[in-house]
Amino acid sequence: MSALQAMAIAIAVSVCVSTILVAGLMTPLRAVLRRACPGPEGENFWARFTVLMLYLSPLLIALVFGVPHGDVLVQLEAGQLAQRVLSSTLFGGFAALAGIGLRMATLRTLPRA
Repeated sequence: MSALQAMAIAIAVSVCVSTILVAGLMTPLRAVLRRACPGPEGENFWARFTVLMLYLSPLLIALVFGVPHGDVLVQLEAGQLAQRVLSSTLFGGFAALAGIGLRMATLRTLPRA
């Protein structure tokens, strides 16, 4: 398998996993941010920041740790590579969610009117 094919598989798997995460979190995230941020600018910034991190973190981890280099890559089949990339992507997604969760846990929400 070529490095370009491996990178394409890693990107595809990462984008799919990240899209599932974003789709599942966007509605509750907006609700929490609406209560925590005094204005719509803050809500929009943190929502976009979260989406960006949920896409970039899994992709970075998948490309750095999921795609092997050199002779190992040549010997891998597509299924084996997909398994490595998926596990790396899921770890990256978990790390991003953990960071976001820790930050959200420290936010003070505004009282409801």
